[in-house]
Amino acid sequence: MGNPIPTTIIPLLFILIWAIHLQAIIIHEKRHCFFTRKFTIHITNKLPPKSDPLELHCASKDDDLGFHTLSPNQSFSWGFCENFVPNTLFFCHIWWESKDIGFESFNFEFHDGCIPDGSQCFWEVRVDGLYRLTDSSRNRYGKWLSSAIDPFQVDDDLGFHTLSSNQNFSWGFCENLVRNTLFFCHLWWESKEIEFEAFNSNYHTGCIPDGSECFWEVRSDGLHRLFYDGGGGYGKWSNWGLGRQKVSTSD
Repeated sequence: MGNPIPTTIIPLLFILIWAIHLQAIIIHEKRHCFFTRKFTIHITNKLPPKSDPLELHCASKDDDLGFHTLSPNQSFSWGFCENFVPNTLFFCHIWWESKDIGFESFNFEFHDGCIPDGSQCFWEVRVDGLYRLTDSSRNRYGKWLSSAIDPFQVDDDLGFHTLSSNQNFSWGFCENLVRNTLFFCHLWWESKEIEFEAFNSNYHTGCIPDGSECFWEVRSDGLHRLFYDGGGGYGKWSNWGLGRQKVSTSD
């Protein structure tokens, strides 16, 4: 038999393991950010009492937050540290009855719905659509998007299309006079899918400088957009996500 472990070492070993475990819990709970900013996003169900529950799914290119079901006045919140290279994007999709909305709940370039210091961002889902915080001093919200019957329909439904490799789908349009045009797309490939704003009047993501042409590419690793730096070039915008039926819903 080997030499027995001295009894005085066992309590010290237990204390050390317990301390390391406690430290991990504290770090997980506090989510300290080093050299970058911390943000917290809040999405609240403001639908009428006794309404059908609200379903939502939020994800970034690195973190899939899963599917959640919210009762009226219930909120879903999460915190994160901005990347060292400021390029964080969280995209959410919400469903209620036969309606749904897809939107960017956080975009490092714009900070929509956030209080002035940018640390807290607030969204509310109401009967007529999605609202964002516009005046934190008065707790005032402004309408951001209307509810849609499906992800494609606001004013124009472009239908479903099947593309072979190296095939394109293109469309043209005139921007609204009030500059609030939004086109939302949903892609499916094998068991994967991606939802994204193909055009938003506020951002012109993926467009050349004059904004007249916008380019997206779908690749095996996800969705890429045009980053115009004088010579052009594509950069990754989003990873593929699992289909809705593949992720379990949690309360």
